[in-house]
Amino acid sequence: MIAQPVEAAARSAPSHLSQLDFSAKLEISSGVAALVAQAVQLVLYTGTAVVLARILTPEAYGLFGIALAVVAFLGIAKDAGMIAPVIQSATLSRPQLDTLFWFTAGGGLLLMLAALLAAPLTGLFYKDARLIPLTQTLALTLFISGLSTPHRALLRRQMRFTVLARCECAAAAAGCAVAIVSAIRGGSYWALVWLYLTTEIVQTLLTVLVSGWLLGWLPGWPRRATGIRPLLRFGGLVIAFDFIGYLNYRFDNLLVGRYLGAAALGFYDKAYQFLLLPINQINGPISGVAQSAMSLAQDAPHLYRASLQRFLLVTTTLGMPLTAFLFAHTDAVVRVAFGPQWLPSVPVFRALAPAAFLMTITASTSWIYFSLGRARRQLPWAIFCTAVTIAAFVGGLHWKVWGVAAALSISRTVLFLPTLIITCSGTPVMWTSLLRTSARPAFAALAAMGVSVMLNASAGAGGLALHAVIFTATYALCWIVVPGGRALLHENFWAPFAERRISS
Repeated sequence: MIAQPVEAAARSAPSHLSQLDFSAKLEISSGVAALVAQAVQLVLYTGTAVVLARILTPEAYGLFGIALAVVAFLGIAKDAGMIAPVIQSATLSRPQLDTLFWFTAGGGLLLMLAALLAAPLTGLFYKDARLIPLTQTLALTLFISGLSTPHRALLRRQMRFTVLARCECAAAAAGCAVAIVSAIRGGSYWALVWLYLTTEIVQTLLTVLVSGWLLGWLPGWPRRATGIRPLLRFGGLVIAFDFIGYLNYRFDNLLVGRYLGAAALGFYDKAYQFLLLPINQINGPISGVAQSAMSLAQDAPHLYRASLQRFLLVTTTLGMPLTAFLFAHTDAVVRVAFGPQWLPSVPVFRALAPAAFLMTITASTSWIYFSLGRARRQLPWAIFCTAVTIAAFVGGLHWKVWGVAAALSISRTVLFLPTLIITCSGTPVMWTSLLRTSARPAFAALAAMGVSVMLNASAGAGGLALHAVIFTATYALCWIVVPGGRALLHENFWAPFAERRISS
């Protein structure tokens, strides 16, 4: 049997738990495991970023950023969009998985060859021959990642997020260790390449091993009549969205690298990655759990709404205060973490903060579309948003790196409400419910940020550690003391685990 459906588990839940409570308990358990793993990775990547930033130059980061952006463009199709369809599909057979394995492995090989051929063009376009071997080495990740696509999808479908998280943590630790050793030995931008490549290799190997694919059965040869076409059609839509996402989140790197230079891209990319690293470490695992859980609940509106509220509450409660704190203390954070040579990135940090703040909410839109299988409906709006964002990037180039960062935040702010309204139209979810769920953490984060700004304006207000303690205390106080805060926590996180009888 390929997977144990969660609905079946819910039907066999202990009698003192309702289906809603059991579903919530399963979701929270998966989410906690994923978040703990991401916390470990956050510590690893943040620590590595601090070490590397004091060894490598902004130009080194810029060169790596350009090469990675080129490879990421081809990497849009590396898994053929198969992870989301495998999770969302109601049934999944072994022949389908066999065919998917060879499909994604062959696609990864072709993409790697395309990246190898594109490397000389990259060096010519950016007028820097160093980009050629960088791009060629990173191209290996396209083939390596394609080998584990069905395995990752299967683990997520089975809600085995704890196992998947362990693989990711081990891979991150290996990549970080190799990168630090390389940088200390004078590896320059190659240290960043080894970080990326080592992480991908180790994660692929571990994921394949723990999935049971090699231990339980070897993938058979692909078959023509396996019912894979519906998955491929859905996968095509996912690739289209990944391409749109690339233009939203990578096209700015290409513009800055081409017109402002590698050093400018280094400052921009450092600010972007460090500001969004905590957000991505939260949204990444939560999105995986959310899509799986909401897909299983798509025929039960009350379960669906409860799941969405719970996951959105997690991303906003954790992500919003992180963004607000970094905005309030950008100078100190950059100086302490990276050193004074990175202070030119401070204005970029602050310009990107509004976009990062709103992304903790808009992450939920993709959960809704993909869990309900409505990706085709989202495509026209996503294309429109991407066109607006690219136009903003181009216009922002006039004000150099800061202008590009500000353009991203402005475009995200303008499109925020229309995106929520269009996403929720015709679904079991009201767009206003997304705002209500996010309102409490938003208020608490902004209030704590206001206290931090006032303290910054006071002479002798203390160091960064003291500010962090005061910020956390203010945020928690605002979150809990405002009427309904403790009830909200109990309803979404404590009640599902409480041992209580529910009358029929």
